[in-house]
Parts: sequence; C-alpha cells; structure tokens
Amino acid sequence: IEIKESLLRKGHIFRGNSDVEVIIHLYEEYGSRCVEFLEGMFAFAIWDRKNQTVFIARDRIGEKPLFYYDSSDFFIFASEMKSILKVSQKVLSLNSFALKNILIYPVTPSPSTFFKDVFQLPPAITLTYRNSEINLNKYWFLQIKRSSVRNINEEFENLFSNTIYKTIRSDVPIAVLLSGGIDSSIVTYETAKFNKKLTAFVVSDTSNSNDAELIRARRVAKSLGIKLVEIDFEARDIVDIPRILCNYDQPIPNFAILYADYLYKTISEYVKVALTGNGADEIFAGYSGYNQISKDYFIIRLISKFSFLNFLFNGNFKKKLLKAKSYSNHPNADLRGIFFNENADELSRNLFTAEFLQETSSEFPGKYIDAYANECNSSSQIDIAMYTDLMINHTHGHTVIGDIAGMAHGLEVRSP
Repeated sequence: IEIKESLLRKGHIFRGNSDVEVIIHLYEEYGSRCVEFLEGMFAFAIWDRKNQTVFIARDRIGEKPLFYYDSSDFFIFASEMKSILKVSQKVLSLNSFALKNILIYPVTPSPSTFFKDVFQLPPAITLTYRNSEINLNKYWFLQIKRSSVRNINEEFENLFSNTIYKTIRSDVPIAVLLSGGIDSSIVTYETAKFNKKLTAFVVSDTSNSNDAELIRARRVAKSLGIKLVEIDFEARDIVDIPRILCNYDQPIPNFAILYADYLYKTISEYVKVALTGNGADEIFAGYSGYNQISKDYFIIRLISKFSFLNFLFNGNFKKKLLKAKSYSNHPNADLRGIFFNENADELSRNLFTAEFLQETSSEFPGKYIDAYANECNSSSQIDIAMYTDLMINHTHGHTVIGDIAGMAHGLEVRSP
C-alpha cells in the first residue's frame, strides 16, 4: 500500500489492486533496484520486452523458493524443480556433491541442488538473463550494529509492531501458530492487538496431560481472550511419506516435514493464511547451542597458548593441543566453515564407498558457511553463527518446510 501510494504520486496509473501490478510499476520506475523497496517474502519474474531481458528475484531470507536451469537450448525458471524437469524433457544427472552437503545441512544450500545444471537462486539475489547470459547481483546483506539495550528494545518494539501490522494484511481470515513459547506468543500477542477475532492453533498430544506446549498455549490464549484450536498429532502412516517427500523435489532429512504436512493440512481447513514464529531463534540466539559457542572458542584460544607444551603429553590430549593450535591460526570468520568441513569428511568416511568418497573429495560443504561468515561484518563467533544459521539453516530448512508444506495444502505461511 505504501509503495503504491508513492508510485501514484510519481504519476503511475494502476488498473487494479494486486501486489503484482505494484511490482511491475516499481520495476518500471527503478529497474533492478525495485527489490530494495520490497519487504517480506517474494519470488517473482518480469519479462522486460523493451530491453529483451528476464529479471527474476528472491526475497532477502529466501522464504520463497526459486529454481532455474540454463542450457544452450533454453533458460527455465520455476518455484518447483518438477516444472523445470517437465519443460526441459531432459534426464538430469545427480549432483554427487549434494549428498555430501546434506550430511550436515537441512537441505543442500543454494545455489546447488541435487541435480546438475539446476540451481537455486540464493536469498537476496537478483538474476538478469539477456542474450543467453546470466548476471547475478546481491542486493542485501545483514548490517550488524551495536546500540544500548534501551535503544534496541524501543527500536525492536516499533519495528515488530509495524511488521505485524503489514504482515496481517489479507483479504481472507488469518490465524497464528501458537506453541506457547516466547516467539509464537509474542507474534500472537501483537497480532491480537489488531485482530480481536484471532484464532490460534497448537499441535498437541492430548493423551499427555503434562504436554508443556499445550499447557503454555492454553495460558496464552486465555490471557489474550482468543480461540485456541488444539490439533492432536498422531503417528503418521508410512504410506504418506512418498507423497510428502514428492512436494520437496529433493531429499530432506528432517522429521518436521511429516509434522508440518499434518499441521498445515488441518489449518487449511479453517483459514488460508497463518503466521508463525519461524526465524526468531536465529535472530535472538534462541538455540541452546549458542550459549556454548563463546565458551568453546575461548577454550580453543586458551589451549592453543599452551600448545608448545605438547611434547609433555601423549595420545589424544596431545592431538587436541595441536588441533587447537591449528584452529587458532585461522580468523574467526573461517572457523565455523572448518568445523563443518571436518564433520562432513568424518561422516563421509563412515558412510560413503571408497569410490564415491573419492568422487566427492573436492567438495567442501563449509564453503557455504564461509561465504556468509565473511559477509558478516563482525568478529564475534555468536554473530557469525547466528547470521550463517539465518541465511543457510533457516533459509534452507525452516522456511522451505513452512512454505512447501503450506502451499501443498493451499495455506500461505507467513513469518513476521
């Protein structure tokens, strides 16, 4: 709405009220810079007839999927790989590197996929296709800044309230997913301010009277005076798994896909738009592992200072001293990628045949971490871990599951 109003003041004439028309006029006014004015989730393509150019873009965090395939015959893009396979009519080869990546990631990180020559457009990237040439441009990365706690609290409260206000705009009834935890509760609390008839959904085990999530969700719903629908999650029949996996187009080692399918299928019978608390753990260090990161890196630096005493020790402790010393020689931005590479190599040795191990030996899964770690303008290991999780684990796991599982049942899942 705000963008449309600014374009109207610039003389643009609209024929309707759709978001799509706003994006077209925005592109007409600013060209490829149009994405800088957009907020939230999106993936779109524009055919620029005047310049004979295809312009495609994906949102900052990668909530919406977007794939492309380029060959001497044609350029194809779609929100699902099924469409690319259907149009290309080609038998695509397996990307063996993806099997190594999936050992440590929720799904193989963009731009790679499980098929050679099929790519995911990474988050915060635009692609221009003209005269059979592809140009990629990164239009955003997270700027980390320091401020006082008081200023941060005030700024967050204003930003979050404004975000919820924009996120709940919908032509159809909207609901929230409520587990009773901090993330979903604050989304529910803020949404209830604008929507007094709000309905919340919680997945529960009604046979368990001590179900913590259900107890918390009931308390939050009661305090806000909103309706709570309790969805009893039952054991899934194994025959459902092929159907559910088919929605994702490539392997995804995450039990949550079964849970999400049932959850969103049930919610779609009530509403067509639902808000979740996805992403908050990556932004606010909600995962318990973050508490350990500073300790681990402090110990590494401390031990490395005594590595010159390694001649006094034997066996594993000596190895650990030398290992800590080798780690301390690397800048902070490189360490997490190194750990990912080591974990992937160890798992590969235990799982792959000798032939396949050799075939994938040149793939270093930590390179995806490295790219974002070096982009992060901070030397703090917690900052680096949170940012790389946001842009890789969150983007390629949590948001993908929410979007695909929701869309499979006609439910739009939004993460403020």
